[in-house]
Amino acid sequence: LASPGADITFSYKGSENTLTPVGLQTGTLKVQHWDAAAATPVWETPFTGGSAGVTGTSVGTVSVTGATKFSPFIIVAATAPLPIELLDFNATRRDEKYVELKWSTASETNNDYFTIERSFDGKTFNAITFIDGKGTCTKTSTYESIDETHLEGIYYYRLKQTDFDGKHTYSKVISIAATDSNVPEFSVYPNPINTFDGNNILFSLAGLQAELPTLVVLYDILGKEHYSKIIIADTDGNVKIALESSQRLANGTYMIRASNNNKLFSKKILVQ
Repeated sequence: LASPGADITFSYKGSENTLTPVGLQTGTLKVQHWDAAAATPVWETPFTGGSAGVTGTSVGTVSVTGATKFSPFIIVAATAPLPIELLDFNATRRDEKYVELKWSTASETNNDYFTIERSFDGKTFNAITFIDGKGTCTKTSTYESIDETHLEGIYYYRLKQTDFDGKHTYSKVISIAATDSNVPEFSVYPNPINTFDGNNILFSLAGLQAELPTLVVLYDILGKEHYSKIIIADTDGNVKIALESSQRLANGTYMIRASNNNKLFSKKILVQ
């Protein structure tokens, strides 16, 4: 529809006003438009104006002026319109030195910033960097960041998006293997671990830098530490571990981490 467009009034029953938290229900409500004809369909910035919301048996109205496009509309809280629309989130290993993280959004509404969170077990995540958002934007936006930490094993990442009012959402979790072709592959054997020598449980680590101190730490899936010791790797880059009876492990999944030659290696192990 050509400019100046059309004036439209939308009505709704108070019982249909189910915004949460409930404080939003009687605040200012606005109309937001879904642009299905755009190259990348997006929820546009809400129309200006708006009116106070009603609840219960009352009937409320929200009007817009100058509408030039007609596809789905929705009534939203002025302070909480539909948020960013994440198109993709990807991780790529570059030059065996760092991980490149890229993501893009189709639209953003009140987007304050993004937080990239990383995990080594897929369960416990920690923030590693913050990237400013575009606030409110109806165009496709692309972002990227570099994780330069030189670690071995599997990296897990997720994206946290935070609005100006502090509300936040999470993306799906993605993962990528981080390896260095210049060193042997880090491994734990046997795995599953079920070999005993008297009262000891025995296992070995391989693929470490030979004849260097190695800090070995063993955690359970809840993050509780069960073993920590500095051991010198042998001439083949191996470390042998013997857990005494007092350190007997319950059956289950554990994470073994070894710090050697300024690199951190990690591996999941299963104790049977």
